Amino acid sequence: MIVKRKIAVAITLNSAVVIVTTAVILSFFMGNKDVFIRSGPQSFRFFTTDSNVFSMIGAMIIIPFEFRVLTGRAEALPRFAVVIKFITTAAVTLTFFTVMFFLGPVFGYRLFLDHTGIFTHLVSPMLAFYCFTLLETDGEISFKNVLWALVPVLIYGSVYLTQVVFIGKTQGGWEDFYYLNLGGYWYMSATTMFIASILINLLIRALHNSSCRKLSAARHSGEIVYEW
Repeated sequence: MIVKRKIAVAITLNSAVVIVTTAVILSFFMGNKDVFIRSGPQSFRFFTTDSNVFSMIGAMIIIPFEFRVLTGRAEALPRFAVVIKFITTAAVTLTFFTVMFFLGPVFGYRLFLDHTGIFTHLVSPMLAFYCFTLLETDGEISFKNVLWALVPVLIYGSVYLTQVVFIGKTQGGWEDFYYLNLGGYWYMSATTMFIASILINLLIRALHNSSCRKLSAARHSGEIVYEW
């Protein structure tokens, strides 16, 4: 059973993710434009948008179960909800790391952190990461789930590769807005992103499992109170 104080904070932060993401997506359909996005439908070409929506879905799935724990109607979060939250958190954390350590240093952070970008590239990913690694510490994540968390990246990567490389902008495909095919070296970029995704997934798993073990050890030693 999770400490209810942590669950209350998790509900608050997950709700913030849902509200902020919904507001950002709606703004794209109401005339909001940034450097890259020109319309609501076009926004879904970007992994940033997709991963944030994915993270929002993960939050929406787990919030009702967290309320059940908070109100005493359940003692633990269901396994499937925790795994889904892990997968969605991994996706949006990849967005954060890509901006912080690749796109930001190369093209300037202001380009990605202005306007709604501050939420989709920084705030929402950090909230999801914080929630899952420190608050939603109910059951450890297996290595098998690390592999499942690669699925969103592989699906998006396949679509991006097809649109950018195999079809190409001149034939109606997408422009290379993530600059992953510079010099025609898409295969090196794809390999790098795949490895980075695995490492990020392993990092999230390690932090989450460490928090789970610390909580379990504290309970067995009598150092914490179960309720509040």
